Amino acid sequence: MEAFLLYILKSGICLAVFYVCFKALFSNDTFFRFNRWILLAGTGVCMLLPFCRITTTQPLPLSQPVSQLETVFLKEEVNTTPIQENRTTATVTPTDNAAIPWIKLIGIAYLTGCCICLSTTVLSFRKMYQLMRKGKKQKNGKYTLVLIADPISPFSWGRYIFLSGDDYRNHPEEILTHEKMHLRYNHSADLLYMEMIILLQWCNPAVWLLKRELRDIHEYQADKGVLNQGIDATKYQLLLVKKAVGSSLYTLANSFNHSKIKKRITMMLKKKSNNWARLKLVLLVPAGLAALSAFARTETVVTPVQTPAPAVIEQVNEEPLPTASKSTNLQKDIQDDYNVYLSFTKNNNEGKEVIDGISIYGVGEQKALEIAEKAIKNGRFAAATKVIICPHTPKVPMSYLEKMKDLFDRNNIKCNITKAQGYDDNGNALPTPPPPPPAPDAYVTLNYKSGKKEEGITIYKRYLETGEKINERLDKIYSDDISTVTITTYKWTPDGVLEGVEKFLKDRIKLDGVKYVTQKK
Repeated sequence: MEAFLLYILKSGICLAVFYVCFKALFSNDTFFRFNRWILLAGTGVCMLLPFCRITTTQPLPLSQPVSQLETVFLKEEVNTTPIQENRTTATVTPTDNAAIPWIKLIGIAYLTGCCICLSTTVLSFRKMYQLMRKGKKQKNGKYTLVLIADPISPFSWGRYIFLSGDDYRNHPEEILTHEKMHLRYNHSADLLYMEMIILLQWCNPAVWLLKRELRDIHEYQADKGVLNQGIDATKYQLLLVKKAVGSSLYTLANSFNHSKIKKRITMMLKKKSNNWARLKLVLLVPAGLAALSAFARTETVVTPVQTPAPAVIEQVNEEPLPTASKSTNLQKDIQDDYNVYLSFTKNNNEGKEVIDGISIYGVGEQKALEIAEKAIKNGRFAAATKVIICPHTPKVPMSYLEKMKDLFDRNNIKCNITKAQGYDDNGNALPTPPPPPPAPDAYVTLNYKSGKKEEGITIYKRYLETGEKINERLDKIYSDDISTVTITTYKWTPDGVLEGVEKFLKDRIKLDGVKYVTQKK
């Protein structure tokens, strides 16, 4: 319901802007057929514009207020939470606006208004049907004339013309010609179309004003058709004034006395508008582009957590140590005093920067320097952009670290020394941070027909065993207007996960027309 109300609001804003533009640019022109199609097509475009979503890399000025409006209606949003350097993961979290108490009340009020409008339309049909059964019917070519004994205002609907007996005897030519023009141009279909728009946008004053503009255009078009048939203009205009006191209770009918008589007579006498006036249609293009920019969505690249490439660890223990307890303590002292990790970055075959490294432990200072020098000569650090010497503990002597750095400097390899990881500047051990979450086995993204912001969930292989965890997360972002489901897998995704996730989603999402897309990263 939230997504639908958001759509109604967006399309309602478009209709209001369109009405202002139409009233300012076209309402006084004599291109009645042209104006009629502009009005019909314009209202249709306004109802479809919220579905046209363009993607931009940077937020546009008009899109920011709309994005803030969406957060009021939509229950959840996708947040990106940093996990480690240059890594982010998508997690679904409820927003502060997740449960707005009055959103359901608005929905109930809206549906109530829709029911009232629908009832009014049905009542209008019912009255015309009763009137048709009550009157005397005469088939005349493509239309049927319904003569009513009681005094009524002449009107037409579909292929029926309703006329009182007095009007048929006194003014048959003028009134029948006018109503036949309505039938000829299929004005009843226009009114039925506008009633459908009003049913959705009953709370929008612009829609009611657009319907009135359409009715006026119908009358101008019918009046022009009457005069083109050779009817005396003065006699016809006097008849309009005489019939102006009547009223019509049929919302779907084309009534003879509809609209302002003064404006209708003015339009009959007005000089034909210049053909160049049609070019004013181009002025509606900026309004349409503004609406598209307002509904634009900023593209957010969400990268799942990935574990770094495993470092190459070289365990070196070339000096066998005695098994006595005293020797064991000596081994511990050696490890504490000379253990280092030589970390460096390099580019892989695909040109991406990866982390590599060598651990040296279990040997003395001289042997450790020999191992590092041998690795340099063997080209182990040839592709390194920078080497970082990281001692395992604060007990590693700085003099030893400086010798190690000097070795790399002599071989023209950039090198830095860092403090021992997990210790502060005073050598005290820091609390062990929690390990980063494991890389997900798959990631599911849901896109919506209503234009709501796309949402996603991370999936691990173990979730498929019971489906309970996926159900719990899917319930938070599930909607009845899902358009596309994208399943992303990775190089490390175990076999069978893609098939399992796809089968689970198809069994769970019972909607027609949902498109499934799979991709691998």
